Amino acid sequence: MLLKEIVMQAFGENDEECVARFLREKLNDCNSDTTQQKLLQEKYKQWKKQFLLWDSSTFINGINGWNFDITVCRMNLPKQELNWIEYLYYMALLTLVNNWDINDWNILIEHGDDNFDIFQWDFDIDSYVELEQEKWLEELKNYREQSWEKYKKHKTFHKEHIPYDESMKENYPHYDAILEYLMQNTKQCDVVRMNSDEDNVIWYFAKDIDSFYVTYISDCM
Repeated sequence: MLLKEIVMQAFGENDEECVARFLREKLNDCNSDTTQQKLLQEKYKQWKKQFLLWDSSTFINGINGWNFDITVCRMNLPKQELNWIEYLYYMALLTLVNNWDINDWNILIEHGDDNFDIFQWDFDIDSYVELEQEKWLEELKNYREQSWEKYKKHKTFHKEHIPYDESMKENYPHYDAILEYLMQNTKQCDVVRMNSDEDNVIWYFAKDIDSFYVTYISDCM
């Protein structure tokens, strides 16, 4: 089965609740929301130890929103006996929560999140697009260029935002380092993009001969 077909089967057609529903089914033996959240945290630790090879994240000036957040994770490929649909869910969730600190987990465990609604994403059946490896990296580079052009205008009109400017001095080179890592380490890839730059959230799934890459982008107000 082609990667695009697997991704479409996993995330569905106009089905923003597929991952949340999957989690509820997997954790349905828990007797409380708190127990569910704690079990999710334990599963995350297992996934990270089993699959995560490399990760990096940063934010730069927003293109359509306030900030353009990007997280990229490189994973081990699934073993043959692991269902690919479940693997996609696990890797998407791992990418989302990988940068959480103890306070984030404590908030989730103590207060819940209305049956995992933080993991509900909106996908459109027309938004699943196969890309060449070069096109994937080109799109990531173009986001950086668009952000930089907007940031230069921002600096002209908002010279008082010194702390933000100081962070950008680190974040743009960090973004460049992510691009450099991908260019140096990805082999010929099958790539699927979910959503486009017209959406607030964009996902890329890329599979090469020995690794799986998940790129998560949020560009929201």
